[in-house]
Amino acid sequence: MTFYMINQLSPELKRAFAYRSNSSTRKLSSSGSVFPNLAKTVLGLNGVVVAAAFDDKYSVHHVFIDQEEDLSQAIGSKYLQSDGRGAFARIKKLLINGRVVLFIGMTCQVEGLLAYLGNRFEKLYTVDLICMGIPSPGVWRSYLSTFFNIPYIESINFKDKTYGWHKFSMKIKSRGSDPFIQPGFDNPFFETMFKGYNLRPSCFKCRFKNENKIADLTLADCWGCENYVPELDDNKGLS
Repeated sequence: MTFYMINQLSPELKRAFAYRSNSSTRKLSSSGSVFPNLAKTVLGLNGVVVAAAFDDKYSVHHVFIDQEEDLSQAIGSKYLQSDGRGAFARIKKLLINGRVVLFIGMTCQVEGLLAYLGNRFEKLYTVDLICMGIPSPGVWRSYLSTFFNIPYIESINFKDKTYGWHKFSMKIKSRGSDPFIQPGFDNPFFETMFKGYNLRPSCFKCRFKNENKIADLTLADCWGCENYVPELDDNKGLS
């Protein structure tokens, strides 16, 4: 793995790093593949990873992972609101029983979890993501049902790197047909997201879009990296 500090700040201030993994998971990941390496570390401590994954209808919910072979379902961005019903209570039970837990979600979800728990548990690690807003699950279902036969879908990758990281694509594999691959900026679901048309109204009034994060780590694409760390930009993903 490769780390590179991109802002030299005094110790009391937040630090930003450019990061990329040298493992094969970077090809599957949306950016530099930070998540799989964090997750493997926690699993190595007999911990549990709680992260977003697709269900069998390609809606998104938070899943609990305690085996490395199950991590693949949580790799990659999911540009949808995740259904986290029951997750907070289950996390609290794990923490009370002394398990290490890694929770990854949006800033609002991390804040919600910490508010629910009341006390900060030493063995809880939280990661949030830079967020412009969450697309409507209803719009996503309409998009899928309009262009695809949902029961035949085998996999979905919101940020496939077939054409490179800088020109990420929506990739959907369906049984019995060639994969659908469309550059993100040409895809109607992404286009309506980038223009703000399909984002949840509450996201425009979000109180969590600020620099005062309470998560242990904030992840994002390292867009603009060519201006700071061009030597790390191989167009395969950088976090």
